[in-house]
Amino acid sequence: MYDIFYEQSAALGADAAARDRYAACCLSNMKVLFPNGLRDFNGDMPDSVKIAVMKMGAACAKDFRNSVNKWEPEIVNQLKLTFYSYPEVKLLKDTVKAEYVDCLALKVIAQFPNGVAKGDEKAFRDCVVSARKECMKLLANKYEKLRKTKVPPLPATADTVAR
Repeated sequence: MYDIFYEQSAALGADAAARDRYAACCLSNMKVLFPNGLRDFNGDMPDSVKIAVMKMGAACAKDFRNSVNKWEPEIVNQLKLTFYSYPEVKLLKDTVKAEYVDCLALKVIAQFPNGVAKGDEKAFRDCVVSARKECMKLLANKYEKLRKTKVPPLPATADTVAR
């Protein structure tokens, strides 16, 4: 049975370790659903058993997909929407918000190139905290340099010369 589940996981497009987790999930659920095994069916399962096995496989696939979320555009957009809700983003000018959120997303993707797996939640939170600090500092430095280069010096007036 394990080999069957392992082969089915190929359709989910995962590496060997992830496929192994999927097969193990299916097998453990099978043992719970059928503690006495399936040997009484002589290779032909009733529809109710087939449906139960399909639901169990779908549940493991859902868990599997949630734990292996490659950075597809939809996932990145969801991540960015979450970042837009952060309090510091609301304080930024509209012209800077997208740049800050993009910076956060790039830092997270760089840290987790294959997506965030279940069990990585703490590392993900730590990465986001660090990225928030780094991106804010990066933007502050960038706009400070721009401000210094674009603002012409004040013309000398009688008040400034006298000081």
